[in-house]
Amino acid sequence: MKSGNFYTNKSIALLVWNTELENDAHVYLGRIKEEGGEFVFFNDEKGWCISLDSEKFERLRAVTAELKEMFLNADYFFSFSMSGLPDDPGRDLRPTGMRWH
Repeated sequence: MKSGNFYTNKSIALLVWNTELENDAHVYLGRIKEEGGEFVFFNDEKGWCISLDSEKFERLRAVTAELKEMFLNADYFFSFSMSGLPDDPGRDLRPTGMRWH
C-alpha cells in the first residue's frame, strides 16, 4: 500500500453508490490533503472533507485510460456506499456534510 503522501494533491474521484436505489451512483472529483496529521478527501465544489483511514487507502485504484472520462479525468478513485440514516444513529456516525442531491 502506498502512503497518504503519495496521493496528496493527486486528482481523486469518489464513486458513491446509493444503496437505496438500484444503479444510482455519482462521481465527485477531489484531492487528498493532509490536515492536522490526518489525510482527508476534499471536494471543493461541495465542501466535503472526509477522513481517510488505512482501509480507504487500500481501496484506492488507478483510473485506467478507458475509464478516465467516467471518473472525471482523475488519477485514482475509490468508492463507498451511502444510505439513509437510521432513526437512532448513536455515536457511530458523524456528520460529513454530504447530501445525495
